[in-house]
Amino acid sequence: MIALRHLTRMPLGGTLALLALLFLIGCSDSSDSPSGANGPWIVRGSVAYVGSPVPLAGSSIRCGGVTTTSGPDGSYELKDIPTGTHTITATAPNCLPYSASIEVRSDTKHYIFLDRIGATLTGYVSNMLDGPIAGARITIGSLSDLTDAAGKFAISEVPLRPDTLSVTHPRYFSGKAIFLAEGPEAHFEVLLKRDSVFPGTIVADSYVDESRPTQVAFGNLLYLSGGSTGTIRRHIYIDFEFPAFMRDPNVTLIDGSLELCGEPGQQLVSYRAYAVNTQWQWYLINYNQQPMPGRQIAIGTIGYSSELRYWTILNTIAIGELLADYRKSGIIYGIAIQSGTANSIRSFYSSRSDVNRPRVSYKVRF
Repeated sequence: MIALRHLTRMPLGGTLALLALLFLIGCSDSSDSPSGANGPWIVRGSVAYVGSPVPLAGSSIRCGGVTTTSGPDGSYELKDIPTGTHTITATAPNCLPYSASIEVRSDTKHYIFLDRIGATLTGYVSNMLDGPIAGARITIGSLSDLTDAAGKFAISEVPLRPDTLSVTHPRYFSGKAIFLAEGPEAHFEVLLKRDSVFPGTIVADSYVDESRPTQVAFGNLLYLSGGSTGTIRRHIYIDFEFPAFMRDPNVTLIDGSLELCGEPGQQLVSYRAYAVNTQWQWYLINYNQQPMPGRQIAIGTIGYSSELRYWTILNTIAIGELLADYRKSGIIYGIAIQSGTANSIRSFYSSRSDVNRPRVSYKVRF
């Protein structure tokens, strides 16, 4: 500012001469050029992606025989650059090489923008119960990789365009998704599923007898009969559990059944099954204190058989209704089975029997 004040008082010819002198020496303030009027100089700046403010760390920059690496914020600094015209270059993974010509006659700032040619894709492949999956193949375009023991994969130079990413493994269902890398690094979590059959656990089973309304029925058999003249009513109660992981809504029930094994040579009988709304225990239940049946969840017929045979009492639909209850409340109280045929009686093996016990199974996808 002092120089400008003196400049305004100088004759016009002197002013033009001073301006010409300033132009010839590059208009550089000595405070910005610590290396001296003749250099060497410092070239500094930052590296980012074209069209993006995201800084690019770890890129290699070279100019005037000096090389450096951009820092976490994308900045770089090259010292001891001699005066003159130089080519500055920059390289980074998954980017096109950069090259430009710069004039260095003072400390210089130069900003570098790199064009991306691809991204590095990493991620993990797992199953919700099995955990990490080793040996899964991830493929995108012509590129692929196999997951390691931790389920991790890494693929470099993934093109920056939408493409189909597929994941395969011999023990799991294959998966596909449309993938687009929106930055230099992309992460993708893959959850593969498989089908498996799990046995359920019978918590309690018993029957109640109209002819003994206050007594608890013990034994290896469960009786079912319909009420009419000369025939007493007997209702069967069965309580069973779902595995805890089935409460997860990501687990899909594919198939399920509850089966009872009936003794041979018995007459046909129809039945209705109801969800039970209250807790009960087989060693305390009797006809007068039986739990209140809830909504009907199944109806069917148990036919005649001359041999031992398992009969399906609850199918997949009925099991699915109870599973929905379990996912809401975390508990089910089982089912009540009532005969719909008058003057009939059927017997089935209980969980206290040594053979032919009731069985529950679930085929699930997770």
